[in-house]
Amino acid sequence: MAAVLACGPGAVLSHRAAAALWGFRESSATRTDVIVRTRAGRTRDGIFVHRGELLAAVETTTVARIPCTSVPRTVVDLAAMLSPSATEYAIHRAQTKRLLKREELSAVLERSPGRPGSGVVRRILGITDATEDDVKSGLERRFVRICRSAGLPTPRRNLWIALPEGHGLEVDFSWAAQRLVVEVDSRAYHDTDRAFHNDPRRDRLLMLAGWRVARFTGRDLDEQPRTVAAQVRRLLAH
Repeated sequence: MAAVLACGPGAVLSHRAAAALWGFRESSATRTDVIVRTRAGRTRDGIFVHRGELLAAVETTTVARIPCTSVPRTVVDLAAMLSPSATEYAIHRAQTKRLLKREELSAVLERSPGRPGSGVVRRILGITDATEDDVKSGLERRFVRICRSAGLPTPRRNLWIALPEGHGLEVDFSWAAQRLVVEVDSRAYHDTDRAFHNDPRRDRLLMLAGWRVARFTGRDLDEQPRTVAAQVRRLLAH
């Protein structure tokens, strides 16, 4: 509170200090982060002043009676200061504490698409302007290229598998002889309440029908294609 008051009217706690106040990331910074909305805000020793930042009304609130940035705004601000891995863990902690929703982060990004840190958050969450079909087909094409480059047997795409209960499921990729199914998941469309319940249920039904199921994310395909290929090869060998 002292840091905010020292910076004048309209100042709010932000960045590392706000994350610590919200309780989703501890800070050992020697200076307290404060946003002042004009270029002329006062500064004091021990305070890191972020000047002239645009703040929407929904991006500020109070915690313990201290004016501060909202959790989604705090996360985007942090992303401009931290490594991608540290940002990802901060997002994880905020979500674990039920302080942050994906759509709230998306709203902050839409208001200021060029804000520092926004690109990092977009990559972590897999937020794109593509449709679900575009994202899905893009992931499938990347997986096929990985298999082809590694010399793996060509999988069957979008196979409909009949289940004992009288219905069935369409799967992304399959090798019938090895009874192996591979699903490729986009963060944008599998990080939802529906997917949280449906994906494990689908996997159980397929396993009960005698199939093994492996899931790879878009990040797996982009960042670790060799690992993906090696793991598929081992699964096919068993």
